[in-house]
Amino acid sequence: MSETPKERSPQSKKHLARQQREELQRRYLLIGLAVVIIAVVGVIIYGYLYESVIRDNQAILTVNGDKATAKQFQGQVRYARFSLIQNASNTYQLAQMFGTDPSIQSSILSQLAQIQMQMSDTVIGQQILDRMTDNLLIRQEAVRRGITVTDEEVEKAFQDAFEFFPNGTPTPTASLEAIPTSTYSALQMTVIAPTATLDPLVATETAVAIETAATATAEVIAATAEAAATSTPTIEATATQAPTATNTPSGPATATATLAPTATATAYTLEGYQKLYQESLTGFSDNYNITESDLRYVIESQVYYFKVYDAVLAEMNIPRTVEQVWARHILLETQEQAEEVLGLLEGGADFAELAKTYSTDTSNKDKGGDLGWFGRNFMVAPFEEAAFALEPGALSGIVESDFGFHIIQSLGKEERPLDETEYQSEKDTKFQEWLTAQKEAATIVTREDWTTRIPTEPTMPPEITDYINQLQSQQALPTQVLPTGAP
Repeated sequence: MSETPKERSPQSKKHLARQQREELQRRYLLIGLAVVIIAVVGVIIYGYLYESVIRDNQAILTVNGDKATAKQFQGQVRYARFSLIQNASNTYQLAQMFGTDPSIQSSILSQLAQIQMQMSDTVIGQQILDRMTDNLLIRQEAVRRGITVTDEEVEKAFQDAFEFFPNGTPTPTASLEAIPTSTYSALQMTVIAPTATLDPLVATETAVAIETAATATAEVIAATAEAAATSTPTIEATATQAPTATNTPSGPATATATLAPTATATAYTLEGYQKLYQESLTGFSDNYNITESDLRYVIESQVYYFKVYDAVLAEMNIPRTVEQVWARHILLETQEQAEEVLGLLEGGADFAELAKTYSTDTSNKDKGGDLGWFGRNFMVAPFEEAAFALEPGALSGIVESDFGFHIIQSLGKEERPLDETEYQSEKDTKFQEWLTAQKEAATIVTREDWTTRIPTEPTMPPEITDYINQLQSQQALPTQVLPTGAP
């Protein structure tokens, strides 16, 4: 007969309590472990998002409430570094061809060292901050004026940058704009050199030759225009800067040539442009970590700049003439020398001869001290004030500047027309003055740690860095002193 199993004795309350505590501890342990795992995963995800999204989208610059992100800033720094490296590479290639002469090497070293300095982190970083500040101010002005930039305009600017002209390549044609000039005074006639008189027969032959050349040129232009209507665009021809005639004291101002673009179609297909564009984007991305959005920001900013530039300057109505003086001077080292020469001039001595004899300004002493026509902000302040205060023919007293002691004679003062180069420079100056005023009135906030966000790539090619170091070491070598009598 088998034994009946013993019934399990009920657990005591003490035993049950301990079991419940152990169960609760295991539950807390699992919850704690889950919390730790979630926290670690959260930190990893946040770190990834911070580095890839949050940090990139933090405002590194704020102008009147509008921000430029760290990602935009870094992209523009990389593009600026790339541009400087391209300049350095071009200079280095010239050095390999023509850089054996010591004077040429010195010039090349100066250029490369300048580029190297501009690539310094804080220098290039500050430059890009300033440029992005200008871009934001210009875009804000565009909003106020209702100026917009369309995707089509940006695409057109990209096509121009890649020299793809679907409507034909711009071809310069010259047109002449007559600039009136004043008649020389008797005093001015004593300064300018006499010019040879053209023989009438030679003049007639020259006129016929010019007319013949003009007729031939017109025929070529007409043939080109006819061909343009039936051909496919290419990038073989590009527009060049208009030639301008400069006004000098040696004669009256002449006509200024300006260029009106005409279309010349050559074979460069849309497919070819798109292929080149994509290859370039891939090269920028793979080699320099420059994205399409970085390039688009550059192009779009340029389009905004020129639109606002034109709108602002249209309201300024910048005159095409400016007050200028024609002067000559004698530069002396000491007050005593200046007083002596001034006494000779007041006694009737010839100004040009005294300039050739006594002036220390080697750039013009052999021309009798003649400085030609110049406008405001061209000479140092004391000289400019004295020159513009003189009436034509009058002598100044002794004028002291950082260069020495001047005696100035005015040869003329009048409103004179600006040539195209001078007029463009005047417009650029006025626009920069306007932009500076906008910047001074703006609320600009820069992130304190912006210097830690400056990318250091792309870097200068090692062969260029080695070449710079080589030139610097050569120029730092002491000059060898030869013994007396040595050849």
